[in-house]
Amino acid sequence: MKAIQIRQTGSYSVLTYEDVPLPSPKSNEVLIRVKFIGVNFVDSLIRSGSLPPIVMPEFPMIPGVECSGIVEATGSDVEHVKPGDPVVFFGKQGVGCYTEYVVGEAAHVTPVPSQVPLDEAAVLPVNYFTASDMLHHIGAVKRGQTILVHPAAGGVGTALIQLAKLTGVRIIGLVGSDEKKAYIKQQGANYGINYKTENVVERIMEITNGEGVHVSFNATSGQTIMRDAEILATFGQIIVFGTLNGLPAGALEEIYSRFITKSIAVRVYSVYSQYDQNYDQYDQALKQLFHYLADGLIKPQIYQTFHLSESPAAHRSLDQGKAKGKILLHL
Repeated sequence: MKAIQIRQTGSYSVLTYEDVPLPSPKSNEVLIRVKFIGVNFVDSLIRSGSLPPIVMPEFPMIPGVECSGIVEATGSDVEHVKPGDPVVFFGKQGVGCYTEYVVGEAAHVTPVPSQVPLDEAAVLPVNYFTASDMLHHIGAVKRGQTILVHPAAGGVGTALIQLAKLTGVRIIGLVGSDEKKAYIKQQGANYGINYKTENVVERIMEITNGEGVHVSFNATSGQTIMRDAEILATFGQIIVFGTLNGLPAGALEEIYSRFITKSIAVRVYSVYSQYDQNYDQYDQALKQLFHYLADGLIKPQIYQTFHLSESPAAHRSLDQGKAKGKILLHL
């Protein structure tokens, strides 16, 4: 079969399209004929070698953690899916979804309702679960509160906006263009702020009548953590779930000394915390998201779709930061 291999870190050319052995499922595994693959920012970080060493996988490796497809074969102990069933799979780095066929542990393979398109299904395992878990479990967002999402036009940002709208909160999104500002308002954001042309702090305090936001969902990091601390409401929290602008900058000492009277919190989040510690909760949430999708309450936005062999172009598009929604690979 064909797959994308990474043998060393580097630019897009390290994503090589190669022949690899076709895997066989063990007794508790499922062989999936892959149809759509989610391209996530973590894939780009691995390719470029930008992840902290503690979480960098060993090379050579096949990237990709989420996909949708059709069950090709099952192991003898698998009962909840059968050949021909549409499914999604969410695995750990090193399993490798950038491929024509993938073997996944049966417990991490979820049936897809018949009315749900497989391209949209492929967006749920990472982006929408991450958004749902941060909103309801980590952030404990309540109706009537105000949240900040940045970057708001990406895959997780889009999911956060759509799910937060169902929760009944006021949503402010940070984006890098007026085009993206229009996009996030279409997705349900109450306000969009172009951080390149507007004063973010002044605009947020104006929108919130000086109160600030209750939760900031921040995948940007870098210098933005200190700005988030400035615009948080009392007892507010920053949830850091990405490093688009590098690792979070600013010392805890400065946050403590400047914002102690607001009793704010800074948290870091990884989807694998829930995956590792409480997979049943992940599984239940994912099934609920499929109900939302089937009922039209959420709608994954697919920005571009590339053939698996075009993975370098997909990564280039992701890194350019122009995507509104999700980038997928297809077979």
